[in-house]
Amino acid sequence: MRKEHQKEIERVKSEHDSESKNVIMLLQRQNVSLESKTEKIQAHLKTMEAHMKDLMATIEIKNKTIAERDENRQRSDAEFQKQLHEASERIAQLTQEKEHLRHKVIRLNLNARGEGENSVENMLKRLTRDTTYLQSEFNELATKYENILTDNQDLNRKLRDKDKSIEFLEIEIRRRALEYAEMVLYLTIDTDI
Repeated sequence: MRKEHQKEIERVKSEHDSESKNVIMLLQRQNVSLESKTEKIQAHLKTMEAHMKDLMATIEIKNKTIAERDENRQRSDAEFQKQLHEASERIAQLTQEKEHLRHKVIRLNLNARGEGENSVENMLKRLTRDTTYLQSEFNELATKYENILTDNQDLNRKLRDKDKSIEFLEIEIRRRALEYAEMVLYLTIDTDI
């Protein structure tokens, strides 16, 4: 009975060793498979990291473009305000000069005649001359103002076009980030399976 018991123990031991070897071989095959999947996932992660770096570079460029656009807009607005202020000052100066010249002409006329006699006709001639000069100055300033206004409208239109481009880039970045997140989620689910 002892021999039988010994044989039974050896048989169980042999079966156990055989099963252990089978389990070890199965675990080794699964390990190799998991290592292969891990390498694929790591390669994919490196690709996605490179893609994210590209997206971040695009975002950085976009931010620089926005900063430059804002700076250009501020410079343009400041220049426009400066030119508008100069035009207003010039108009005020011309108006003062007109009044000064009018009074000067009246005084010179009175001094030359010694009588102070100014006919309506003479006054109208002087006023017409001064008004014509002031009108030409005013027209020149108005033309400059119109040119500045046109330039400002062109700059605003260009800024709107750039805003649309930036909006498109932001939408594209969100779409790509969503694709990246879905891909990572899919890979995570695939790995879990």
